[in-house]
Amino acid sequence: MKQELSPNFTNKRGQYKPEIVVIHIMAGSLAGTVAWFKNPASQVSSHYGVGLNGEVVQFVKEEDTAWANGRVNNPTSKIVKEKGGNPNNYSISIEHEGYDLSKAPQSQIDASKELIKDICERNGIPLDRDHVIGHYEIYSLKPNCPSTDKTIIDKLIESTMNKDFVKAVSTICGKDYGENLNEKEQEEASKKLAEVVSSIGTLRKEIENAKISLNQCEQAKVPVQVNGLTDATLVDLLRELRNRILKF
Repeated sequence: MKQELSPNFTNKRGQYKPEIVVIHIMAGSLAGTVAWFKNPASQVSSHYGVGLNGEVVQFVKEEDTAWANGRVNNPTSKIVKEKGGNPNNYSISIEHEGYDLSKAPQSQIDASKELIKDICERNGIPLDRDHVIGHYEIYSLKPNCPSTDKTIIDKLIESTMNKDFVKAVSTICGKDYGENLNEKEQEEASKKLAEVVSSIGTLRKEIENAKISLNQCEQAKVPVQVNGLTDATLVDLLRELRNRILKF
């Protein structure tokens, strides 16, 4: 990751923390956006930018407040409507080179998926459409930011969910378990597993390293019931996950 730090930001976040990831389109080139964000007169910035070739540039540190989402007009985002105020305070913003994210090359899409996943994991942000939103869901006067195709954000998240599920099945539950699920069951379980991963929050790394106690498992609500989910496949997966952890 390359740093091109912008002077346009607010130091720290006060009493706020990141709760949403906001997806933008640059409507131009990465080079042009770097120059604009580094210009104090522009009074705008974002935390990250993703180039067409997959290059990721950081403009503002996550612990600081970027100036990307301050204008609010007829928001449709559930969280923005509930919280009100300036969404910059509780958001992490990602700009994308180009003019329509749905027309982005695969290199850019893959880089964005990984960046979104990483941001959500580190900040305990649920990987769903309530928490990963388009700029248009905050500022209705930019209805095509990041795309005319509003399903592009769903596709970014779905792909990341499936990767998480496949990884969990192969590394935690073994290939035999994965073979018991058909494609549709895997797709459904992957979405629920993503919610599980998000609910674990800061304990995820410890869980992956199999170093947490039964008491911590219970406090994190890892076993059997997570966010009210009772799907048999998910319950089996969680039980196996806990059993594997407790063996260490």
